[in-house]
Amino acid sequence: MTGSVVDEVEYAYDEWGQVTAFDQDWNSAVGASGSVDDLGVEYTHALALSQGSGVYRALRTTGTTLPDTTAVAYTYDSSDGRHDADLGRVTRVQVGATITS
Repeated sequence: MTGSVVDEVEYAYDEWGQVTAFDQDWNSAVGASGSVDDLGVEYTHALALSQGSGVYRALRTTGTTLPDTTAVAYTYDSSDGRHDADLGRVTRVQVGATITS
């Protein structure tokens, strides 16, 4: 069977095995010459320290860049009686300049 590459996807990973990029081209190979419908999403991650011990205890997604270059930031907060950072739970999501939660 022969033919053209259609709907190709590629993933990139960091040293912890977390996905850092996802690229897709719906009708050809990712990065193909002349392609106009590639889309990509990028992810950032950070190690979280355990409070007081200085020991790394979690790997968290801290941001996402959408195909239209909109930045999404995730905040983990453990203040004012919250324990979100301790539990690895997202406190706030900010899309561009807008805080959505």
